[in-house]
Amino acid sequence: MIPWIPWIPWIPWIRQLVACAVAGLVLLGSSPARAAEPIFIAPARTQGELAKPAREQLETRLREVVRKSELELLEVSNELGRRAAACEDDRCRALQIAKAGANFLLVPEITLDDKDYRLSLTLYAANGAKTALLEETCSLCGLAEAADLLADLGARIGRKVDVATRASSVAVRSDPLGAKIFVGNKLVGITPLELPLDPGIHMLRLELDGYIGLARKLEVVAGESSTLELGLQPAPPKDPSKIFMGVGWAALALGVGTAAGGATLMILDQRPITSDCSGANLDPAGHCRWRYDTLEGGIGLAAGAAVLVATGVALLVVGQRKRAHPSNSSRTARAIRIEPSWSGLSLRF
Repeated sequence: MIPWIPWIPWIPWIRQLVACAVAGLVLLGSSPARAAEPIFIAPARTQGELAKPAREQLETRLREVVRKSELELLEVSNELGRRAAACEDDRCRALQIAKAGANFLLVPEITLDDKDYRLSLTLYAANGAKTALLEETCSLCGLAEAADLLADLGARIGRKVDVATRASSVAVRSDPLGAKIFVGNKLVGITPLELPLDPGIHMLRLELDGYIGLARKLEVVAGESSTLELGLQPAPPKDPSKIFMGVGWAALALGVGTAAGGATLMILDQRPITSDCSGANLDPAGHCRWRYDTLEGGIGLAAGAAVLVATGVALLVVGQRKRAHPSNSSRTARAIRIEPSWSGLSLRF
């Protein structure tokens, strides 16, 4: 008789748990692979006495290595590749990369000086900006060794592309906190803030009331996250004398202009309106019936001008005293008053 084993009834449940775990691992492992980034290679730029067969052999080896990587190598015309490599600015390169239907451009350069090979690969992103530069020198090398070295450089391009496609960000902090962050002329947030930015050079500016604004040129590297900590300096106290002087001169200038306008209106009062002085608008003596009635308006402007001039003079005096005696500025401001008098307005000190 077989003795009863208490754990035997639990075996089916254990089998189900194992099956579920295996299914989960299979689902995780079968997630869709990342799409290959399309790239095209421009014809190699060459310097030195490099024969055409040697150049073609080096280019072929580079293409083989890139084609075996996780990149999608696009075949484009040599003319398009040469135009892209000849571009001198990002905008031109971005246009050629878009025409090729690619996200990246690879420009090889091969220099042969006697038996020394200098090899470089420059990688450009879809926006035309340079993303990576790989360089190697092979002294006293043969063509086969140079081809192997170029292949090694090509094998590293896939990793550079992978880094370039990752999101770049900058964590911006300020002391004190709460500063406005501008990228270019666009307000993007308030510190502290983790800011996603495209690779390249950006102008970043911080502004906070009561503190001196701060600007920085920021170079963002593709696929990297960095932190920028900036300390803001308190703004110097404003000179009240400048405010009083500025407003005083403005009031004085406005008062003079208003006085001129008032004088013009008073001079025009009771003068004939010559534009409407004919026919029935003439009296028996041949004088115009219609005349300007501008005396009250002129007097009103003159009175307003007097107030403006008096205010401007008072503010200028206050500004001069504040400039000469900053510590007594508040007492000076209280001591000067504008009061009405029998002759109009007067300044009392």
